[in-house]
Amino acid sequence: MFTGMLAIMGVNGLLGYLFLTNFTFIEVASPIPPVVAICVISGSIAYGFISIFSFTTDAILQSFLLDEELRFSGKNRPEYMVEFEEELKKRAANPGCCDACCGC
Repeated sequence: MFTGMLAIMGVNGLLGYLFLTNFTFIEVASPIPPVVAICVISGSIAYGFISIFSFTTDAILQSFLLDEELRFSGKNRPEYMVEFEEELKKRAANPGCCDACCGC
């Protein structure tokens, strides 16, 4: 989360700096204070979005792990989950090296 937020802040700060220094219709004595403001605002917005993304990925992962721990005992799954369940059971019955390189 922190790395993503820093990346978004850095890109927005760089774009703000380039915008403030390269366009002649904007007269700014020093571009540093507006760039800092851009970074703070974009960081707070990025933190909000990334925290929602982090929460949803944690919830999906926890639901999957609980379902796997219960050995898929429920019968109220969508059709694509039934296919996924069968694939996992087939892999568990015949463990290969990775199923990517040689299919063993």
